[in-house]
Amino acid sequence: MMAKREVADGRILIIDDESGNIAILERVLKGSGFNNIKSISNSRLAVTTYDEYRPDLVLLDLNIPHVNGSEVIDQLKKAQNRNR
Repeated sequence: MMAKREVADGRILIIDDESGNIAILERVLKGSGFNNIKSISNSRLAVTTYDEYRPDLVLLDLNIPHVNGSEVIDQLKKAQNRNR
């Protein structure tokens, strides 16, 4: 079983084009004890950021411009398989 501290140390990546949504998510996560949070607002940077940051959890807005959420999911799946 994972200790509470280990879970709170997990890396979380937020991808959302709305800065207000990012701010709320960061505040809630930090208030819950999560410390390793990275946020981006440009979906075109999702795969690069994923590869560099190696998150344990991705919180993704599905309705984002440029590369929509479904496309980002497909790209992240490919990146994850590449990194195994």
